[in-house]
Amino acid sequence: MLLRTTTVAAFVATAQVLAATPSIADPVTYNLSATLSGGAQVTGNFTLNNGSLAGFDFTLPVAVLPDPVFSELKGVIPGNGVYIEIDQSPNFFQILAQEYDPARANVFQTYLNFSFNSLPTGSTPVSLRGGSDIQQAAYGGSQWDYMGFFQSSTITLAAAPAPGPVVGAGLPGLIFAGGSLVVLWRRKRTSAAALSA
Repeated sequence: MLLRTTTVAAFVATAQVLAATPSIADPVTYNLSATLSGGAQVTGNFTLNNGSLAGFDFTLPVAVLPDPVFSELKGVIPGNGVYIEIDQSPNFFQILAQEYDPARANVFQTYLNFSFNSLPTGSTPVSLRGGSDIQQAAYGGSQWDYMGFFQSSTITLAAAPAPGPVVGAGLPGLIFAGGSLVVLWRRKRTSAAALSA
């Protein structure tokens, strides 16, 4: 009876180790929805890998932006005179798109700035920090043609996070569990031999 109890206890302990809470594995994609002053919307998503911006896809409110810009701002926009640059620091990303407008013979720059205190790790959304906005200007211009601050925003996980590595999983966990059972079995056998002598 003692061997059966200790065997069950060993399996329970092993199951508890294997059921440790997983971390969020990289890369992680987040959805962003923001409302500019005046009611225009910016929506899309961005992907982080080890804290760095690995990809993005945003829909911009071209109807309210005075300078030419693609309605969709992606991590890669081929050709068409568009140049994308990313500037980042902890909890801040700035995406700069430059587009040449032949009708006005000038290059126009669109900045999407978003800043946050933290990112969601579960189902609870978080908001952007102050200073998140869209800015537009002609290249070399002395002032902004447009500056719109985000009045409200939410960042959510795009999907259930993939589990990260779990402590005790795999072959080392099985070896540990098997070794524990052998030790318990030998201890029981030694105790039984001592009692019968």
